[in-house]
Amino acid sequence: DARYVLSGLAADPHIEAAALYDATGVLFTRYTSPRADGDATVPDRPDSDGYRFGPGTLVLHQPVALDDRRLGTLYLRSDLGAMYERFTLYGGMVLGVIVLSGAVALILAARLQRHITRPVLALASTATTVSGSKDYSVRAMRFGDDELGQLTDAFNAMLARVEEQDRTLQAQGDALRREVADRMRAEEEIRALNADL
Repeated sequence: DARYVLSGLAADPHIEAAALYDATGVLFTRYTSPRADGDATVPDRPDSDGYRFGPGTLVLHQPVALDDRRLGTLYLRSDLGAMYERFTLYGGMVLGVIVLSGAVALILAARLQRHITRPVLALASTATTVSGSKDYSVRAMRFGDDELGQLTDAFNAMLARVEEQDRTLQAQGDALRREVADRMRAEEEIRALNADL
């Protein structure tokens, strides 16, 4: 029965050798894989319980017990192919998650960039137009109700105040020019009257 159970390990291509030892450490039965290379022997006696990595192999010594009574030891030696396959699988999964996360991040960044850069570029364009033409009646386009929309409203309100102050200054300047022109005319009339006298 033990030999039959161990022969079932042939289904796993990574198991190179297996053995069962009795409670005294005497070899009971063994299995060696036909695919294993020349070093498919099993030790005569089991080592201490646990696992150990060797060059390209993993060796396991596991107690076989029934009702807290040790009946023997199971020895297994496997190549590291299964571990490498898992590393490859997990590495592929991690790489896939990274690529997918990167793609999602790029899509979100593109959407956010459009949401942020369009209003900022519109504000910059309006500021350039105003500073170049001194036309304070120009207004920036509002794109939303978020913080950038509030910034656009504040910028447009500032332009409205500047435009109003500019109109007031122009009106005062026009009034001042008219007053100066009226005074100059009055002075010329006075000079002309004085010259006639």
